[in-house]
Amino acid sequence: MKENLIQILKNSLRFGALPPVFYRDSDEKAFLDSIFSTGLKDNPVQENPPAELKTETENAVSEVSPGDDQKTLKEYIRDCRICGNLENRKYPSGSLNNGLMIILNAPMMMSSLEKNLYKNDSIEMLKNIIEKGIGIELKNIYITNIIKCEPDSLINKPSTMFKNCEKIIRREIREINPRVILVMGDMLPLRPILRTSGNIQWYNIDHPVTILKHPSLKRKAWNTIVEMKKYMDDLT
Repeated sequence: MKENLIQILKNSLRFGALPPVFYRDSDEKAFLDSIFSTGLKDNPVQENPPAELKTETENAVSEVSPGDDQKTLKEYIRDCRICGNLENRKYPSGSLNNGLMIILNAPMMMSSLEKNLYKNDSIEMLKNIIEKGIGIELKNIYITNIIKCEPDSLINKPSTMFKNCEKIIRREIREINPRVILVMGDMLPLRPILRTSGNIQWYNIDHPVTILKHPSLKRKAWNTIVEMKKYMDDLT
């Protein structure tokens, strides 16, 4: 098995990059570490080790920068290097004219091909949910992603990626100060934030891509949107 995996990774190097590799526990991480440290010696990938292979102390130091609090949110996301090299960054969009904030948490185990395949349809789905269900233009709502980038490092563990972005989400909520937050996707990573979010009302539906892949989820999502709209109407 190890030899087969090494061969797959080496074949990928011929195209200039390795695919993202996920692990579930410390045993799998150790197994992958042994491959990256020995099995690919004749095919070096990068001079520096992946961010997740740093020690906890090194990561803790890299998370703290003296000028972070003086940066705008966009600058903070742009300058972040905790997860290593990046394919792209996901900046927030829209404005908070209606007290509503949307946090997108896309399905983690999706290939780049799937993301591209569903991209346009998922944007249209998001637009329909908000503009038809709530009656607010998408551009007038603050929309952000739970994870702010797509790292291209060798090993990317979703829980670690969110941990690195958590204080950005906390800062967004603090600065935007929404009255309602709609989470599209898995809400579990946000539970610690939810418990300390004061009087903010939280709602949760599936991510637009998940709804597109499983149309039976539309009814449940719509019922939640109707409930959320009633709550927002009562606030005015």
